[in-house]
Amino acid sequence: MLLRDDRVPAEARKFISMNAAIFVALDLVIGLAPGIDNAAHIGGFASGVLLGLVFAGVRVRSGRTSSIPERPENS
Repeated sequence: MLLRDDRVPAEARKFISMNAAIFVALDLVIGLAPGIDNAAHIGGFASGVLLGLVFAGVRVRSGRTSSIPERPENS
């Protein structure tokens, strides 16, 4: 959800997205091992994304995209 917020610096968003992509790729590769169900990994990922949306307070119908409070303006 931090990737969707313009208040997070671009460098931090890039770092977060790169680490998330590496984690997802490793998780899928590990899922190729015998006895491991990749469907469970994909289901867990999808559930995590959905719960992340819920806990971040995203309300698609209201147009609200973040529950992170606005930064106070410097006086």
